[in-house]
Amino acid sequence: MRLSTRSLSFAVTAAVLASSYGALAAAKTPIRTRTIHAERGKRYDATTKYPVLMDRTPLAALANYTIAADVRKEQAEFIQMALRETAKEPQENPYGYDVSPAYQRYWKPGLYSVALEFYQYTGGAHGYSYRVMYNFALVDGKPQRIYLKDFFKDGSDYRAQIEKTLMYKLHHDERAEFIREVAQLSPAQLNRFTVEPDGLRFWFNPYEVASYARGPVDIKLKFADLGPDFRRELVPAR
Repeated sequence: MRLSTRSLSFAVTAAVLASSYGALAAAKTPIRTRTIHAERGKRYDATTKYPVLMDRTPLAALANYTIAADVRKEQAEFIQMALRETAKEPQENPYGYDVSPAYQRYWKPGLYSVALEFYQYTGGAHGYSYRVMYNFALVDGKPQRIYLKDFFKDGSDYRAQIEKTLMYKLHHDERAEFIREVAQLSPAQLNRFTVEPDGLRFWFNPYEVASYARGPVDIKLKFADLGPDFRRELVPAR
């Protein structure tokens, strides 16, 4: 897959982010990476690298099943789309698809947080990148995929509080050059976060609050920003 200069620059930035945030995982974390690859001449070239927890626990089993099922489905759908579109006219370059971990941290055995970076190229000056987050935890002793609401006590008006705080920080972040055009944040944006030892880091895809050239924009909310209703017990100690 041939990339433009802007796409290559973005890919390098993504690689640096992946290396930086991936390093947060402990050196002995039992995580492996599996790869699925498919290509057909000048029609498509698709590669997905996804993490697999090697622990034999209910939490690991749920995380592994959920992530594997999702990424395989996404790649299969991309291939079907590429076959339909490239059947119409000859391609100078094949459609490209790439997935790899951008962040992962595992607090054994109670919490696992993962971000996957997706990249698609279907022609033009550059492709498009976006992130998908997966967070799993033991809640009341049972493994489940958790969302923002699960980090707050029942009855909490968490959404209004978190949106207000994120919007404030985005309006004061020079990277978020499009933020004045954003009236409110969507449920999908509020659930696009990774878990860190002292809070949550929210990620905004290209074009949501900034130009493509800026890449993903991240905003960290520490425990103090998350308010008194945040369930800190779900985030294991450092």
